[in-house]
Amino acid sequence: MTPSRALLVFLRRFHVFTVVGALSLALSNNAVAASQPTLSFTIAKPVNGVFPLTWSTTNAKSCVASDAWSGTKSTSGTANIGPFTAGTRVTFRLACTGDGGTVVKRVGGTVTPWPSVTLTAAPTSVASGASAQLNWSSTNSTTCTAAGGWTGTKALSGTQSTGARTADTSYSLTCTGRGGSQTASTTVKVTQPAPTLTFSAAPASIASGGTSQLTWSTTNATSCTASGGWTGTKGTSGTLATSALTANTSYTLACSGASGSISRTATVTVTSNAPVLTLTASPASVQSGSASQLTWSTSNATSCAASGSWTGSKGTSGSQSTGPLTGNASYTLSCAGNPAPYVTPGNPTASYLIAKLGGGGTFCCPAGSPTLCGGQCYASGVVCCGTYACNAGHTCLGDNHCG
Repeated sequence: MTPSRALLVFLRRFHVFTVVGALSLALSNNAVAASQPTLSFTIAKPVNGVFPLTWSTTNAKSCVASDAWSGTKSTSGTANIGPFTAGTRVTFRLACTGDGGTVVKRVGGTVTPWPSVTLTAAPTSVASGASAQLNWSSTNSTTCTAAGGWTGTKALSGTQSTGARTADTSYSLTCTGRGGSQTASTTVKVTQPAPTLTFSAAPASIASGGTSQLTWSTTNATSCTASGGWTGTKGTSGTLATSALTANTSYTLACSGASGSISRTATVTVTSNAPVLTLTASPASVQSGSASQLTWSTSNATSCAASGSWTGSKGTSGSQSTGPLTGNASYTLSCAGNPAPYVTPGNPTASYLIAKLGGGGTFCCPAGSPTLCGGQCYASGVVCCGTYACNAGHTCLGDNHCG
């Protein structure tokens, strides 16, 4: 081989070696060129002993907290850590790792004393129209502001009357200082008097078909509801006539207010009309061997019984011949209806004696029923009330009504 050819071969070999070597070096440099992670980690002024933390990273895959906080953290975020004791020096460490390594930062600060505030009411419960006393105090504060049932700027401590209260009222006070702010609240409750109810029916006793007047009034009530013999919502006071009544009827009224409810019942008693009986003999005087015709009629009676010169049950109206008479004869008819509070003349237990017709037609009362009232005979102690009679212990209400 000539020298020139040998040199050419050498150069060619050298050139190839140089190119391959440069390419290998470039590949090696690309394999180790990962970026170093960065971390921004800041701390703000504590508020009420709590430190606000903020952090962000680049080229980091994970972060771990230590010192005054702990645990795995995201690669960016915020956190409020605390509260810590006033005057305490606190540090927070955050280490964040990526492919290019680990970066660590610490932040810290001293806890500024934060405000405290107390607010009380005395008493906490008052009657409607009464007042309570508000008392408050604060520490580490520069200003206090009221809200709720009171407003405006207040001293850092003091007392104040609520004024007359008619409803529950809440009061709050927020005090602010270098270390933050605190709020305290209290409520004054108003107790309403219990409702009262007056409810009556007049008259409380009526004849069948009559009416009564219902009258009611309340205090401290906001609504009333009727039941029993009447229904529906009623005013807190008023009057109302019942419908015509034929049976005892009870009326109930329930009224409610802020402090409870109350119920009252009024009963109207219906008294049945006393039985009335008419008994006549025609003629009232007859010749021996002749007959007289007995005729009778009733109202408000349910049964009649004969005694004396005739006997047996009789209808509540009718007529019957005496048959031939050879001497004076006395015929008695007792008819019963609804006695209470009326009595049945002639028999204090049940029967109703109207007349005793003698042979001469003379009206008289037997010894057992000596009281004559409205042409009828009654037992001792009976009170005469117009054409009706009232049992012993009852009184005459007028208009032929007993009560």
